[in-house]
Amino acid sequence: MRWFGRRSAGEDAGEEGRLVTYAEWSIWFEAFAKGGDDDRLLAQASMSELTVSSATIDVLGRRATETLDQRLAGVGAMLQAGLRRIACEQDAVRAILNARGAFVLLRRYAELSCWPVSMRNGLSELIDQHVTERQKNLVRNAAEDRTGRLAAAIRNNPLDRVGLVPPRPISRTNVAPVGTEATVKAHGGGSPRRRILI
Repeated sequence: MRWFGRRSAGEDAGEEGRLVTYAEWSIWFEAFAKGGDDDRLLAQASMSELTVSSATIDVLGRRATETLDQRLAGVGAMLQAGLRRIACEQDAVRAILNARGAFVLLRRYAELSCWPVSMRNGLSELIDQHVTERQKNLVRNAAEDRTGRLAAAIRNNPLDRVGLVPPRPISRTNVAPVGTEATVKAHGGGSPRRRILI
């Protein structure tokens, strides 16, 4: 096990050592904001503690919020890009479920045990507000969609269903996030079936 060294943010983020100082947490936030190594970073943070002054915790709280804002904006952009390319209902479902899976991952970030309770509550509330607003936008857009594909996808797979889903355990890195199943119509007009589309 090695502690964070004085190398690049990407290299340091891959280390498995516990985070202690503000400098180490700062590098961690930089890496998490970029994405791409989320499970390892979340596991690292989950075994760390905030053993800094109350003033520094306030700074970390602002940094945590800014980092979450960046990731939420990325999810929104991903969702919009996916919905611009829909050719059938399943394309819309896939875009919604990709976004829902990303929100579930960010909820794991918001509910890290190392955060103070007030920070966890604030970050979770930020996600809830963002998801609710995105769902409202989807409903408005669906009302203008003459094909009905988006409306059907939203009706069967609401984006805000993520608010009812607990965070995915960090150790289960190869399992699809809970709540990312889609309801799609079976071929031939049969009953709905469950299908993973992530």
